[in-house]
Amino acid sequence: MRFQPSTEMKITLAPEQEEMLSTKDDIKLIIRKNPDTVKAFDIYDGADLIGFVLVHRFEDRKYFLWEYAIDLMHQNRHKGTRALSEFLDFMKTQYGAEQITTTYLYGNDHAKHVYETVGFTETDVVDEPDCHEVNMAYDLRPARSGGSVEKTVQQEETMLQIGRKGHIEKTVTDDMSAAIWGSGELDVYATPCMIALAEETAWRSVQDGLEPGQATVGTKINVAHLAATPIGMRVWCDTELKEIDRRRLVFSVSVFDEAGKIAEGTHERFIVDVEKFRRKTAAKAGR
Repeated sequence: MRFQPSTEMKITLAPEQEEMLSTKDDIKLIIRKNPDTVKAFDIYDGADLIGFVLVHRFEDRKYFLWEYAIDLMHQNRHKGTRALSEFLDFMKTQYGAEQITTTYLYGNDHAKHVYETVGFTETDVVDEPDCHEVNMAYDLRPARSGGSVEKTVQQEETMLQIGRKGHIEKTVTDDMSAAIWGSGELDVYATPCMIALAEETAWRSVQDGLEPGQATVGTKINVAHLAATPIGMRVWCDTELKEIDRRRLVFSVSVFDEAGKIAEGTHERFIVDVEKFRRKTAAKAGR
């Protein structure tokens, strides 16, 4: 296989590939806007153009496999696995790459098979309402004694236990009113502020149980706002960690004011690696 630097994707894609990959125009824009960190290559098998690959350098010697596709006419001939395997060696020898990471949509068994065949290993799963992805990594460095470079998801989550509780109290001020927040026209405690209180109580309750470099992001909230609270009254929120499913955390939520319960429901958060999350967000902004 030969890997020729490219400024655009020239191959023909199957309809299902077009749904999963960036558009050709977007890819061309990504390459043009990020000349120092993005590298794109046409993949040749002899004289035949059979595929395209695009990687993004997010740290020194570490790359994210952003796009990888085999031309429609060359699929189902075992060329995809061989090309990817040779590309990993190419990145190591030509660019000194030490690690390649990538992501595929949960349920894409073909992508899973290809990545696992060449040696990628799963690092974590993103299971959010609008995002179901599996993150993988391929380590090009020599194996180290005493354990693997990447921690497993199970190792990362041992510090958190079901039953963790959170409690935050606040006084409702004028800038927390529905009229100010645009969620209504009355001067009462705004639902968005109440939701923010619930999220803050939940994330603060588990933050010290996470690994260094980790945080949680809110992914789902289902809370009923049961009663209005006037400006000036004290409110408080109690949360409890009820479920741990890999990196998915489920909390119960109860909110009170001085007259009684004003809200109850559930809230879900997801554990993320902060730097990886920031890289993905920055890459999205640059598309």
